[in-house]
Amino acid sequence: MAQRRDTQKQTQRKNNKKNTKIGAIVWGIVLAVVLAAAVFFASNYHQDIKQRVQNAQYPLSYSEYVEKYAKEFDLDPALVYAVMRTESSFNPEAESPAGAYGLMQITADTLDLYMSMRGEEGKYTVEDLFEPSVNIEYGCAILRDLLNDFGDEKCAVAAYNAGPGNVYAWLAEKRAAMWSAWRAPKKSITNCTISIVYIHIERKRLLWLKKKQRQRCSVSS
Repeated sequence: MAQRRDTQKQTQRKNNKKNTKIGAIVWGIVLAVVLAAAVFFASNYHQDIKQRVQNAQYPLSYSEYVEKYAKEFDLDPALVYAVMRTESSFNPEAESPAGAYGLMQITADTLDLYMSMRGEEGKYTVEDLFEPSVNIEYGCAILRDLLNDFGDEKCAVAAYNAGPGNVYAWLAEKRAAMWSAWRAPKKSITNCTISIVYIHIERKRLLWLKKKQRQRCSVSS
């Protein structure tokens, strides 16, 4: 009788240990699932917040006009968006101290010049530069001419920002390569200005391309 009770106790202890092990394994699995879910949701939440911030910083507003005039003037839409982002941060009411207006920051003199070149004298006024369609059309026309004139995107976007006269003057200085500021101390400020302008624009351009790619993937899936 006593032997039977001992056997039963031993069996019960073994079962308890077994149940304890099983319980530990189950709880371990549950904990792992909970942690994995937490990491998954935290990651998605972070990506969602990041995407919302990026959408706010790099909106695809005015895509109708960007696509239309980028095609008309044979431009990469990403470059147009990049210039727009750099010049005005997509603010159609932007006005600079230098007297540049609208999304792509066009001056009254430049508008008059291009209206004259296109046989459209008097068609628009400075106030019309606050209209996205007008501003983007003329901004794309200017950008295309600068690309044709300089034959180099770096120089063209620098000229768009700083004026073609300045870029021609910088290029005329043979004492240093335009992109090697350390080789020309006297020209380091202007060289750095060109580099910063281009790098800033190119960075925005790449961000826009990535965003466009993600949108296409979402649509296709």
